[in-house]
Amino acid sequence: MRILLWSVKLFISASFAAVSYTATFAADAFPVKPVRLITAVSAGSTGDVLARLLANELSTTWGQRVIVENRPGSGGIVAAQAMLNSPADGYAIFFGSGNSLTIAQSMYTKLPYNVEKDFSPVALVAEIPLIMAIGPGLPVRNLKELIDYAKKNPGKMNYGATGVGSVLHLSGALLMSQTGLDMTYVPYPGIAQALPDVASGRVDMLIEAGPGLSGPVKAGQLRPIAVTSNKRMSIYPDVAAISEVIPGYSSTGFYMLVANKLAPESISRQIHAAVVQVLSKPEMAARLNELGNEIRPVPFDELPGYLRRDRDLWAPVVRRLGIAEK
Repeated sequence: MRILLWSVKLFISASFAAVSYTATFAADAFPVKPVRLITAVSAGSTGDVLARLLANELSTTWGQRVIVENRPGSGGIVAAQAMLNSPADGYAIFFGSGNSLTIAQSMYTKLPYNVEKDFSPVALVAEIPLIMAIGPGLPVRNLKELIDYAKKNPGKMNYGATGVGSVLHLSGALLMSQTGLDMTYVPYPGIAQALPDVASGRVDMLIEAGPGLSGPVKAGQLRPIAVTSNKRMSIYPDVAAISEVIPGYSSTGFYMLVANKLAPESISRQIHAAVVQVLSKPEMAARLNELGNEIRPVPFDELPGYLRRDRDLWAPVVRRLGIAEK
């Protein structure tokens, strides 16, 4: 009788353990339905192309659709809120940029969310080195000569970039603060409006992501003189990194996936692992390089620190310029 009772208890315990394990596995299984990738970039833009490349690869990896939702507007706030207003289950992910995740914290004093408290960084998709390019008529050959020329002509030079408060704009301001240069910023709504002015010499320098300049550079309308990241770009191997002239200078944009802070960490880690797997494919890395992006693996636990460092880089620049929206 005792043996029978012991056997029954053992069976019941084993059954409960099996049910518990199955429930835990089911809760952590991801994804079991389509995933939404919400982005603030416009359809057809370089960021949109990157988001769709990633979505297609993740769809193949997971065997579930990954749907890109374009929600541009208000510096990424519209897209970010769309993610936060969705169920916190990991099935809505914000494909955010440095402009929306770090610079926005300084640019918008009434930001309707707190990046550190409301978001959980999931995976760094790519970094975006920028190019500083000049027109063919400017009598300099490299960044050092540009700095010397600008110091001899204080207040007479200018530079163009798209978007007040964008990483493009702030990268020029960072260059001035670290060199003591006095250059005037000329804002543009887009690269198409800026190119003719720089090519003709009405504007001295342009700061833009690499792909946007490839055509004018090949045509001889622009000359790249510096890369803003701390190393040279594979698509411009002969163009020096600014840090080669100004030690410590580093400025890049980036794209990062973030989830709702309330989403299960186990799900976020699964997404992170899938993204790392996708980005490790040689064909994916080659495609990202063509788009002017660089892959830089960052471990899951180091992502919050990555965001803080970028926020702390730009906050004093925004304050110094006095461009924050009240």
